[in-house]
Amino acid sequence: MSRILAACLALLLTATAPFAQTGDETVLPAKRMVVTMNTDLPGGDLQSLFDTTFDACRTACTALEACTAFTFNARSNACFPKATPGAAIPFEGAHSARMVATTPSQEALAQTRAGEIGFAGTGTLRQARELAQQIGWLHPSGQYDVQTMLENARRQRAEGGSCCEIVLPVLGDEQVRTQINIAQGWLKLSPRLDDV
Repeated sequence: MSRILAACLALLLTATAPFAQTGDETVLPAKRMVVTMNTDLPGGDLQSLFDTTFDACRTACTALEACTAFTFNARSNACFPKATPGAAIPFEGAHSARMVATTPSQEALAQTRAGEIGFAGTGTLRQARELAQQIGWLHPSGQYDVQTMLENARRQRAEGGSCCEIVLPVLGDEQVRTQINIAQGWLKLSPRLDDV
């Protein structure tokens, strides 16, 4: 039985070579976005795209080297990739994203980490890369600066708040509870993994 298990493990390890060594793409996206809902970034338009989607807008901005931000107007399905946007202003139905470029040192670190978890397989690492591209849309937080989030976390911790209460103002109740349920499930499973 142990020989069969060892053979399966060896096959699994050779079949899932580390993503970092495949060379077919980078581990991190070239740009990631920080989204602010119901906000416009006026001015600095590189072009105007109509009858489009948020995903297509993000793709257009990512493809343009000069694009540092974009605004997607959900009411008119219009996209405005931007080089030098103005200050954010409230605008119902507009979703704006500032693009953050991945640095060479961040990519190098990600390649190292991917090599360390080669057992995860290329499919899992590709999914992680795709999630990194989408996370700004899934969890928009651009309206909160880092200092505000840290101050809120410190205040909640000082008041004896749980992790839920610390992040609820940023992520929202349902998102936090879903993530906590997933984490608790993994914690329950982890002792069983030691027996394998």
